[in-house]
Order: sequence, then structure tokens, then C-alpha cells
Amino acid sequence: MDREGFIVFLLGSGGRRWQKDGHDRVYIPAEIAAKAIGLRVSRYKSGNISGATLDGERVSNTLAREMLEQLGGVYFDVKTSKWRNDHVDVGEAMEQRYAANPIPTPRLVPEKTVELSERCEKCGQTPSYRPLMLCTLCWPT
Repeated sequence: MDREGFIVFLLGSGGRRWQKDGHDRVYIPAEIAAKAIGLRVSRYKSGNISGATLDGERVSNTLAREMLEQLGGVYFDVKTSKWRNDHVDVGEAMEQRYAANPIPTPRLVPEKTVELSERCEKCGQTPSYRPLMLCTLCWPT
């Protein structure tokens, strides 16, 4: 997949593009970055972590929460084609994951991930879902 196709994939997976002052980045949600490095998290309806694994091995909920906090702000630098993060060096881990697991065909409509008690950005109903912050009725097909 070429770079533009990869960017479309990231945006379809919930990424948000940021371009300013010569920078071109695609930020991805921490949950998606976590999956890319092998962290799987399940949650209670409250949003708290109910269980987590890293590469199939059980890890504590505290460790999973800390890892998710560190993965906040992960972005793909479009100009250098490198993964970056202000908190930790995730580049090598992300690159290894994507090298080991070929990137699937881009999905232009992202999957609903986390149910939120926040209102839909279009119609105001609850619940809404990440990454688009829309309810089931407003979610694109």
C-alpha cells in the first residue's frame, strides 16, 4: 500500500489529520495504537478497564491504563513516514507491528468502538460512539 493509501486507512480507522507550519501528521486514538502494539483492553460500561492482555499475556489493569495514557498523542509523520509520540518512543514497535501484519484494505467508514454517554454531534441523542461521536442513527453506512 502506498503512503496515501495508508493515510486513508489511518483516517478510516479513527485518525485525525493535522497540517500546520510545514508539519503533516495523522494522530490516532490511543485504543487503536494499543491494538497495533498488541495491547487488548476490555471495559466495563463505566469505561473502566475490566481486563487487558499484551501479546496474549494477561497484564494488570493499572499497567494497561498507564500504557494507554502514554499512547495518547501517537501520530504518523507523513513527511518522514515514521511513528512518533511526545511521551514514549513507539515508532519501532508500531513499525514492527505493521511490517508483521500487512495493513488491511482501507475501510472508509470506521467501526464503532466505545459507547459513550455523550450526545451525538449531529442529532443530540445518546449514546454516541467513538471515533465519530455519532449515534447509531447518524452513523454512516
